[in-house]
This record gives sequence, C-alpha cells and structure tokens, in this order.
Amino acid sequence: LGRGIAIRGSERRCLSRELALWLGTEGTVDVSVPWGQVAPLESLSVWQERAIQNSPTLARAKQIKQQGEARLRTAELAAYPDFQVGVNYRQEQVQPANHFYHAQVGMTLPIIDRGQHLQSTAKAELMVADARADIQQKVLLSELGRAWEDADTQRRLLKTFNLDLIKESDRQFHDAESEFRKGRIDATTFLSTDAQIHESVDAAFQTTLDALMSSNRLRQLVGLSPSF
Repeated sequence: LGRGIAIRGSERRCLSRELALWLGTEGTVDVSVPWGQVAPLESLSVWQERAIQNSPTLARAKQIKQQGEARLRTAELAAYPDFQVGVNYRQEQVQPANHFYHAQVGMTLPIIDRGQHLQSTAKAELMVADARADIQQKVLLSELGRAWEDADTQRRLLKTFNLDLIKESDRQFHDAESEFRKGRIDATTFLSTDAQIHESVDAAFQTTLDALMSSNRLRQLVGLSPSF
C-alpha cells in the first residue's frame, strides 16, 4: 500500500508540473477533485444538440461545405457577361489649363468558356463535402452515444462506490483487526479481509475519477472545456 501511494504521489506531482508548463504558470497546479461527487448528467438528446451546434469537427465540415458552395456560385457566374465601367480625368499644365474627361463602358461575353468545367468540378467537390459532413456527424453522434452511456454507468456505480463505502470499509477493518487480536479469526482471514477492504477503498476513489473522465470526454466531443 505504501509503495502504491508513493508511486501515485510521484505521478501526481509530474502531471501537476506538466500542467503548469502548458498553462504558463509558475510552480505546480493543484486540481481539487470532488471525491464522491459528480454533476448530474443531462439527457442524451441535450448532448446531441450541443454536439451539432458546438462541435469543432462539425464546424470545420460546415465551413468546408460553405466554401464549396461559394466556389459553385462563382463558377455559375462565369456563364454571365462581365461589365466594365471606368472614368478618367487628366489635366495639362498649360495656360489656360486643358481638362480631359474620359469614360468607358465595356462588356465581355463568355462565348467559348462559359464556366461549364468549373461548375462540374465545383458540384463534385460540393457533393464530396456533403457526404463527408454527413459521415462525420454520424460518427460523432455514435461516439457521443457511447460516451454518454459510459458517463451514465459511472454515475450509477458512484452510488455504490463512494465515500460511504470508505467509511464502512474503515469500520470493517477495525472490527476485523479487533477480532484478530482477540484470536477469533486467523491470520489468513484477516489478511484476506484487509486486502478486500483496500480494493473497496481504491474502487471508491477510482470510480470518482472514472466518472469525471467520462464527463469530460462528453464535454470534449461537444467542444466544451473540461470541468471538475
């Protein structure tokens, strides 16, 4: 047990220094973990709506689609004439001064190249962007569903493996130790009970960590920052 505590303490200090490095702060960063407590989980439909609105993956796919639509509109405009309008003014420094005004109106007709090749290419690219965006949304919603189920399961486990379990395990340990000292149970039974108690305590703390990680996995999928 002492060896495990020393290793975990070393890992915590290393992660704290690494976090401070990325955040640009001095010293170490201590993250306060609410042991035995996790925020309530909202329904899957709420998280799905958040994912569609805020997901960085879907936002990028939407932007690519908008760029494809803009290229298609530009290619479609190539079939229409182009108009040019210009105005010019020039003054000669003579006595008296001469003033010249010039205006020009022009029109370019697309006779041979009417943008048909650009249109077909833009339409194909837009179809690819639409298909890719649809697939990315389905993949994201699938991952979100699994992450939500995991978060819901961890919350249900937390009802059993929580701080109350640690208190009960501590009481059982003292009872077993007292019975062992009185000679009512043998060493094998006492050591087995001791090992089971330590497993229960580890499970209680680990369940909180698992619940927090599953919650933050959900938040990551929908584009939200971590929360503890």
